[in-house]
Amino acid sequence: MKALQKIIFIVTSLVCLSALAETWPPLPTEDFTKGRAATRDDVDEGRAVFVGELNDIMIGIPIDITIPQYAYLNRDGKKQAVIVIQAEQVQNEKIIGAKLLNGQDIAGFMTDFELLGNQQPK
Repeated sequence: MKALQKIIFIVTSLVCLSALAETWPPLPTEDFTKGRAATRDDVDEGRAVFVGELNDIMIGIPIDITIPQYAYLNRDGKKQAVIVIQAEQVQNEKIIGAKLLNGQDIAGFMTDFELLGNQQPK
């Protein structure tokens, strides 16, 4: 019987940890780039993930979406929770810069993201 109790405890603990992993933090009140193209300083300071430039000339154009906002990054059949901190069109591509919930930077094409807005997902 004790073995069964241990298994139930382990399963319960894993479910609790999984629930904690899905908890969305509040949106940042700073450390994002909105309404302008990101610079190298923005990337160095954590306000952006990438710089849209070609031959040292800034070519990124900000995309008019809500920033910051919650989103899912859909890649390889996996959904990753992220917070969007940057959105720019670079040449013909719309690119999103985001942070995973663990703080790691990630970027992708806008079509890879499911934008959720600025209300904390449940």
